[in-house]
Amino acid sequence: MGSSTVDVTLTALDDETRAAASDAVLDALTGLGGVRAATSDLAATAPSLEISVRGTDASALGLSVTDAVGLIALNTADFPVGSVAIDGADLSVYIDSGQSVATVEDVENLDLGGLPLSAIADVERVNVAPSISTVNAVRTVTISATPVNSDDVGSVGDEVRAAMEGLDLPDGVTWEIGGVTADVDEAFRQLALAMAAAVLLIYVVLVWLFKSLLQPAILMMSIPFAATGAILALWVTGTPVGLPSLVGMLMLIGIVVTNAIVLIDLVNQYRLRGLDLDEALLRGGQNRVRPIIMTAAATIMAMIPPALGLSGQSSFVSGPMAVAVIGGLVASTLITLIIVPVLYRMIEGWKQRRGFQDPASARAESESPRRAAVAS
Repeated sequence: MGSSTVDVTLTALDDETRAAASDAVLDALTGLGGVRAATSDLAATAPSLEISVRGTDASALGLSVTDAVGLIALNTADFPVGSVAIDGADLSVYIDSGQSVATVEDVENLDLGGLPLSAIADVERVNVAPSISTVNAVRTVTISATPVNSDDVGSVGDEVRAAMEGLDLPDGVTWEIGGVTADVDEAFRQLALAMAAAVLLIYVVLVWLFKSLLQPAILMMSIPFAATGAILALWVTGTPVGLPSLVGMLMLIGIVVTNAIVLIDLVNQYRLRGLDLDEALLRGGQNRVRPIIMTAAATIMAMIPPALGLSGQSSFVSGPMAVAVIGGLVASTLITLIIVPVLYRMIEGWKQRRGFQDPASARAESESPRRAAVAS
């Protein structure tokens, strides 16, 4: 990410309004609990000399303002006139006025071809910003808030946004949140798209494998429960919801659906062998409960060290991700073993009562008489 601060960029047409708005925002952000320090780039100034040409005096001497500025520039800085090639090397050529400048008085007494600079210009010592930022040719000022906890930038960004929305700024001032908050928001949007794409692709593949629209929907029901478990685990442990935890939730999508597939696929196989719906669910649950629990337990055990911060310098990334995975697996395992079979029984039972059959049920019924005939 390009920044470690939450930045507020203010835009105003005049310097006074911009400075007043900067002071108000600076005071508001400094008082926030999640902010360690707040700074404004208006405070970052450097001492400079400002030379202002007096047009009337310059005209009286036959000089335009442009001519006067050029003459001053020629006598206060080395002036490039071209380059020469010496011993195969290109060297730049500059004209040096030969006048040394060490004090403000030296600048005022610069010889501009027979007259001192003070004859046509005023010299003033000023403090100016080291750089000037603009948006659509309008000058801006940026207030940067440094979070107390660098891992909790998201909540600090929300805190800053709430403070800005409740702030009464001068008329004509506009603001926007930038810095690391803007980076995180963009990353969140991209990760949300990745999650949506993952869910859609998994559903399409399951529809193709199960030859049914409803059974894959039942399997996908474990995903929101896994997300709920992950968020609850993050809340209980006081872990902020950030990119690492969202990556953990993205991992959960594949893990929890796999557990549900393991169960429902076996139930469908039992139904193909001629077992009725309830018997197939009962035997499927009995035979799959141990593999599902063992898979979840093994994954949870692997995630405990990073969740406890035992993974060294990578803990700030692996810790939230591990907490999310552990919480999601605990919740999704219970859902897979309880809610998914219940939903499967409700939907498949309703289809049987209404006379609807998906391809799996149709094959089960068509093969059941043949199995009975072979057995006899």
